[in-house]
Amino acid sequence: MRTSLLFGSLLLVSLTAQADETATTESGKTVILKSDGRWEYAKSSGNPATTQTSGKSYNRPATATARADLKKPGFEFFYVPDKWKPAKDEPGRLQFKHHSGDAYGLLIIERISIPLSALKKIALDNARAVAPDAKITFEEMRTVNGKKVLCLQMNGTIDSIPFSYYGYYYSNKQGVIQVLTYTSSNLLDEFKPDFEEFLAGLVPNS
Repeated sequence: MRTSLLFGSLLLVSLTAQADETATTESGKTVILKSDGRWEYAKSSGNPATTQTSGKSYNRPATATARADLKKPGFEFFYVPDKWKPAKDEPGRLQFKHHSGDAYGLLIIERISIPLSALKKIALDNARAVAPDAKITFEEMRTVNGKKVLCLQMNGTIDSIPFSYYGYYYSNKQGVIQVLTYTSSNLLDEFKPDFEEFLAGLVPNS
């Protein structure tokens, strides 16, 4: 699906290209340090205290036998080779393509440890840089292979194409990993089971 690859690439390139730095004050507040010298307190797109927490545990599927070479400590990732294949490998980024060609996955790994509340805001702000109507339509804290991760779904429009963007966000002392899936909004229900399976391949080591 040529159009879904187009909007996916536009969005995902922006996610890290425009990310600002974060810092923590002595009082424990997180601030966003802008590239132009400005700063602001980090604000989540929702109230962290009311974020839904899933009572279900998500574990690596038995069929996820292929191990991605992340080249960085702190995380492991396994995928189902009959459904996904690596499409492009760049420093800190590994792209995947579904065997159907209409859905995509992406791993983004960064060494800087960022609070999940700040990471959520950065992800949404950067999505809105290319899709002004982008919004978080679902968020949930999940236990994935024994660790708490943030699950987000974002919907938006790029060049008149509605997209859905579904992923996991996790941070530890080694840095941050984003495990992301995306497709056009009309295909989300079709690919949701495979997306859930793909995301569950994230295995944090600490």
